[in-house]
Amino acid sequence: MKKTNKSKVSAKSDLHPYTAAMFDNLNSVLSSKNCGCPHCRLSFPSSSVSDWRVTDDGHKMTALCPYCGFTDVIPDSSGLPIDEESLRRVGSLLFPDEKSPIATQMKANFLELYDRDSLNESARNEALFLQYASFFAEQGNAYALTRIGLLYEFGTAFSPVDLKTAFSYYASTILHGDGFALARIGQCLEKGASGEPNYEEAYRCYAHSAALNNDYGKMYLGDCYRDGHGVKQDLEGAGSIYMGLFHSVLRMFISSHGSNPHILPELCLRISKLISQIGDSKDKDFLSLRYSLIGLAALESKKKDPLFLHYELGAIEKELKSTVDELSGKLGAVSDSPYFDADTFFDTLDLFGENGYLEQGAGRAVFHEEEGKKGVVDMDLTMSCGYLFVVDVMTLYCGFEEGTTHWHFEEVEGFYPKKRKTFVFSNIDGIYRVSIGFQSPEGPEKDMSLEFSENDDDSIKDKIESKGQA
Repeated sequence: MKKTNKSKVSAKSDLHPYTAAMFDNLNSVLSSKNCGCPHCRLSFPSSSVSDWRVTDDGHKMTALCPYCGFTDVIPDSSGLPIDEESLRRVGSLLFPDEKSPIATQMKANFLELYDRDSLNESARNEALFLQYASFFAEQGNAYALTRIGLLYEFGTAFSPVDLKTAFSYYASTILHGDGFALARIGQCLEKGASGEPNYEEAYRCYAHSAALNNDYGKMYLGDCYRDGHGVKQDLEGAGSIYMGLFHSVLRMFISSHGSNPHILPELCLRISKLISQIGDSKDKDFLSLRYSLIGLAALESKKKDPLFLHYELGAIEKELKSTVDELSGKLGAVSDSPYFDADTFFDTLDLFGENGYLEQGAGRAVFHEEEGKKGVVDMDLTMSCGYLFVVDVMTLYCGFEEGTTHWHFEEVEGFYPKKRKTFVFSNIDGIYRVSIGFQSPEGPEKDMSLEFSENDDDSIKDKIESKGQA
């Protein structure tokens, strides 16, 4: 190891050894015992460095500080001093102007890493987050205002819940007319930001947010009708709002291959619980379990959403898992690979409700009929997008199936036209447990279908979908 240089850093001309040590320092960090950061002025074991910034050509790797996320890691193998006083002096020379383009970009980098949960959870990092977010908020950055509001609305391990402060950030003139901010204001009012819960004003906020086409506002508006807060209770009205949202949010989730869950987990939880409230039905438990499974499938992606990284998801996950455990035992459902049969196909088709469309795009179906097996048809289904979102409640399966899926149908009464064994379709529709239709891009006269034995199946979902889209 080089001999440590204890000389003081007093001018920018003295910075060159430091800036050189902070760039392309993979090997020197790995060969060091400790490192220091002149930005947050902390020393730490080199083993705590886990995130790196890679150059475009992929040949140079620069360490990111595990505490502040800046590319200012000085390894002790460089021979440079990393005591607190030296780090302070270097930092004051590196960042003399907090509003310079470089300093501003570094603040933005820190916020990005913080939202990705790539930094050590600590009071110091949270204080830096608030400092840098406030810097951008003062410049009128709507995202920074919202993030600070969320921190105070939900609280953290280091900051207590402060609804009044959260309300003040959401109510900033910069966010005037922002649908998401209005939805959060409504939540603060319901939680008592103005003293007692103010359901009437919260309802007005949600209605305004929904009018601005914000999905959170729509969902919370549904909650008002469900609970009778600020408006007369109307469970079917709540269901209508929830289901209209579900269809659009599920389309978004599927079209993004699961990368954009949006409000799907919390929405599925609401639908699952509402189903259990609306009367008696032989398939009530089945449907409630199905929506809970979809909610859990979307939850893993939701955990990556910075706006709700540490907020509410734990409680949502606990409730969804509890519902799945309870209802799977009641129905005899057992975790397994999905059965690609008619029941699973209809349940997948039924996700989009009364219009009966699969709404997962175009594709190709190849049909096979075995001689001597009346009413049995096998189908190889390949979607143009390369995957199919499948739900099989009785095996507790919900997820994306890649490539071609192989289906086995029994009790098929009609297969029209029989001569076409390979069929290119633009979409799939059907009547639940009665028929599956394959729409031809050449027009309806070229469509084909599979007809099944009719099975009258009055379902509770009709009660909450009867009003159609919200």
